[in-house]
Amino acid sequence: GIGKTDNADVPTLLHEDAEEMWKYLTDNAPDTAAFAPFLCENDFHNYKAVLKGIIRGREYEDLLILPASVELPALQKAVKEKRFDLLPDYMRKPAAEAYEVLVQSGDSQLADCIIDAGCMSAQTLLAEKSKNTVIKDLITVSVFYKNIKAALRAAKTGRSAQFTESTLTETGVVSKKAMVTAALGGVKRLPWAAQRLPRLIKNHPVILKNTPITGCFPPLKGANI
Repeated sequence: GIGKTDNADVPTLLHEDAEEMWKYLTDNAPDTAAFAPFLCENDFHNYKAVLKGIIRGREYEDLLILPASVELPALQKAVKEKRFDLLPDYMRKPAAEAYEVLVQSGDSQLADCIIDAGCMSAQTLLAEKSKNTVIKDLITVSVFYKNIKAALRAAKTGRSAQFTESTLTETGVVSKKAMVTAALGGVKRLPWAAQRLPRLIKNHPVILKNTPITGCFPPLKGANI
């Protein structure tokens, strides 16, 4: 309410409000499994924060996001003891790869990209398991959008094929190989991929309306976006 944040710890308030909201959702939602594709994004974010915090000796508790399906002790033990088996199946491989990259080379950008790509793959997997058409379509568009952003970053910075491949995932819209090839060709080669979006959301136009894909590129001739 008004004045609630006066002389208060705002991060703590946000944390408490998030917990209250999550409790309300889990108490009233008919199927909490539908939240899995969205919760896992927080899990991967939290792993990224814990990984870099522990390896580099930095504070990371204030960077954690709730709600999450993986508890903090499991994330900490995974990093400190390389116990990646404590993580969900879909997190283990990218978590281990990002750990090795950060420890051996110190390349935090590559480690971040590996975690982000793992997150996109996990979201796609969990959305498929949900068997909810709206969620599957929403995640497909969201993951495709994130792939385009990752490919754009790689193209702008002149990254190698190996690096670019590690930042992307299969989306079922444009193949990963085609996206890597386009990124290696430079920024001007990528806008064509966005032309695939209208086919994705033809049955759910509200998804495109609420997805910031249209701000990524200049107007595309013949593309209804």
